[in-house]
Amino acid sequence: MSFLDKNFSPIGGQAKAGNSPAQWSYSSSTDNLAAILASDYFNEIATRVQAGDFINIIGTDGSAIATILTVIVTPAIKSVELDPDVILPISPAENRNSTLAFGATAISSSATNVFLNRYTAAAPGVATAVLGEIIASRNGTLKNLVVRQGVAGGGALQLIIYSVFVDGVEASPMLRVLLAASSVGQAFDPDAVEVPITAGQRISIQAENVGPVATPKEITASLTFM
Repeated sequence: MSFLDKNFSPIGGQAKAGNSPAQWSYSSSTDNLAAILASDYFNEIATRVQAGDFINIIGTDGSAIATILTVIVTPAIKSVELDPDVILPISPAENRNSTLAFGATAISSSATNVFLNRYTAAAPGVATAVLGEIIASRNGTLKNLVVRQGVAGGGALQLIIYSVFVDGVEASPMLRVLLAASSVGQAFDPDAVEVPITAGQRISIQAENVGPVATPKEITASLTFM
């Protein structure tokens, strides 16, 4: 397969200061680590990165941290090469008990079912019908769904239902959190549900707005990946 730009994103605010290296994240549900680490795979992002930057990589068969060795940008050439001597595979033990983060600046009042975005330090954007997915790098278990609404919406009796989805369908068993649209604060899954996950599966969180009311803003959600 080939590089997918939508799966490449910065970690943190990425404000450039001096010569400090930046950190990036890339995941693929189709390419293994050997394909991703191969020469020329990341050429498309040559104008965004620099030598010394780090890329946290998730492939279909595992995870690794790679360092960018060289970047070449000319009218005719765009080239990114990783340093083969500074590629650190991440063992399953090192990747245990991860926190998966999602968020949205708001949920449209006219939307019925939308998805939170993968959370970054920058504003995560308005929730949309596009799945904000995180790809599992290994087999494991999802639990401890926690959702926080920072700014209240309307509809004192109206609920927003936050549900974990796997590969585009609701997880089985269901892992949900319910919050009133008008509330500020957080809630967690009261039933301690655990959802088994296989490496390569796509994890997302849906927000279901049952009625056309003013919806909450500054939403964040997290899952524990055991």
